[in-house]
Amino acid sequence: MRKIKTLLERYDRVIWIRFVGEFITGISGAMLAPFLILYLHEVFNGSVMIPMLVVSLQPFTEMLVTFLAGQYTDRVGRKISINGSLFLQGAAMIGFIFADSVWLIAVLYALNGAGRAIYIPASRAQIADQTSEDMRSEVFAVISAIGSFGMTIGPAAGLILYKSSPSLLFLLEGSALLIYFAICTAFMKETAPFTTGAHVNGNGFGTAPAIRKPLSFYLPLIGVMLLSMPISLFYAQMETTYRLFSQDMFKDGVFALTLMSIAKAVISLFVEIPLVKWSSKFTMKKIIGISYVCFALAAVGLGLSSTYVMLIITVLILTIGESIGLNHFLSFVGRMAPADKRGTFFAIYGTHWDLSRTISPAIGGIIMLHVGGGFIFFGAGALLLITLVIQQKVAGIAERSYLNTVPKNIPDSRRVVV
Repeated sequence: MRKIKTLLERYDRVIWIRFVGEFITGISGAMLAPFLILYLHEVFNGSVMIPMLVVSLQPFTEMLVTFLAGQYTDRVGRKISINGSLFLQGAAMIGFIFADSVWLIAVLYALNGAGRAIYIPASRAQIADQTSEDMRSEVFAVISAIGSFGMTIGPAAGLILYKSSPSLLFLLEGSALLIYFAICTAFMKETAPFTTGAHVNGNGFGTAPAIRKPLSFYLPLIGVMLLSMPISLFYAQMETTYRLFSQDMFKDGVFALTLMSIAKAVISLFVEIPLVKWSSKFTMKKIIGISYVCFALAAVGLGLSSTYVMLIITVLILTIGESIGLNHFLSFVGRMAPADKRGTFFAIYGTHWDLSRTISPAIGGIIMLHVGGGFIFFGAGALLLITLVIQQKVAGIAERSYLNTVPKNIPDSRRVVV
């Protein structure tokens, strides 16, 4: 009982709500994600380009909305932003059940993208609000591990439902998002720093003072964001063209995708949190080096993997890079951000995912049709290695730039060594 009590007291109630919500949506999302491209591929009569273009609409919408969403959550607070985003995403997923045309599917993708654009910076800023610097990477890792747990059971269950009735996958995902919305509405408190002071309006929502920063203030962060794009370009190809490329590399491509998802989830479940804690004393330069090399090796591995053993080895390398890199990058951004700009900082940094997922599927589809899928992943690996050293330099410049504006003591062991 004492251990349980200690565990419960380790995290704030808001963080526990996030854990529960991510658990619910993680399972349903894991059931749908591996088969979404295949579903669209079948709906559009075997077309490669139409599914890629439709899928690009969601991140394109996120890219258009995300910066405003970051500013919005900094002004009105995290709770109203998260609640609105979950309701919008849930409604969009339910709408897919009734979608019977390319235009309706495109609109629903755009609505879902707008919801995600609001949710991501608000939820990450909320973690930065409620955790100390030394706990932040751990919380991001726990949330990722919860998603990994969902991936251990989601793809297999999703495969069964996909072969019987794909509409059930959309129903489950939509229902999970709306349940998460109800939990947040009932139990989540506001965490934005300004809502604990005088800037609260009559409806109980905060209104932060408008302190505008010039574009030059954000340039170092934008540099880090742009140099993170090779990572998200690689992930965008895994989420789209690899779904089709795997059909050529394996006799049973659907089984290969399911195995890949489950293997990644199981490995992440056991190694992610230990790896985050182990690497917590590393400099950002070392974290960038390890993660980019792992991502590059994984990209080449996906381009070559034609056996299940090789695929699992590739997933192991990918998971190491992801565990060390992605969680610490989020903590890095939270550490640099002023308290009243956390939503904006996370929105700007997260734009690289939206950019990559907007342009990458169509480009990948063209390359796959004319050159072959393997070339996509070899090119992704080369790009990651080229940008590694540049990112190390730019990250150092970014942290030094914001050290003078953010009143926080950053341990020397976590500063970027250039």
